[in-house]
Amino acid sequence: MLRDQGARYRLEAGDVFTVHVGWDQYMYVGSDRPRVHAVARTRELGLFPEPLTASPYGAEFD
Repeated sequence: MLRDQGARYRLEAGDVFTVHVGWDQYMYVGSDRPRVHAVARTRELGLFPEPLTASPYGAEFD
């Protein structure tokens, strides 16, 4: 969907949950609460979750 297209996408449910995908093909998932089990499962699947204070593709950066 995104490969070599340079597109960005945002899916947001208010301030509760967000999913942002940027031109770099990285996915940023945010929640209003800590999701310890989700982060642990993500690591188990071989992905590399990292804590961030904000997505670089959030509306505040437009």
